[in-house]
Amino acid sequence: MTQFMSQAMTREAALRIGLAARELDGTSINGLVQALAGKLGLPLTETRLATLTVTDLCEVLAGEHADESCSIGVEHECLKRAVRLLWHALDGVGLTGETG
Repeated sequence: MTQFMSQAMTREAALRIGLAARELDGTSINGLVQALAGKLGLPLTETRLATLTVTDLCEVLAGEHADESCSIGVEHECLKRAVRLLWHALDGVGLTGETG
């Protein structure tokens, strides 16, 4: 499993995805990884995550059920925060949760 994870994504990307999944209440990390891999391809890297938009995230979360309004039960502000986490770690907060 660890070997697959190292081939499928970088450690930094995995941390970013975990933080983003936590922001998207009710979204599993595994489900988010699979959806992102389907959209961006493997390996999931910081560079690929940085290309994701709020619209892209909405589409991957909605899957085949996407409509024009992309109503997926997640607040738009949560989607924006999740995308920012996928782009980079929060300013002033390390990935260990310590403030700097």
